[in-house]
Amino acid sequence: MHDIRCGHCARKLASVNRFDTLQIKCPRCGTINHLKAPSFPPASREHP
Repeated sequence: MHDIRCGHCARKLASVNRFDTLQIKCPRCGTINHLKAPSFPPASREHP
């Protein structure tokens, strides 16, 4: 699990296992945080 924190005030916004793209507005400072996963592990790209 990874903690997602605001890039401006460092408030914890979420805990996630996996994500492709994520956009969260911080309730404390109002900053909109854009996050994108660099890549998925090879096992998740293959479909059974």
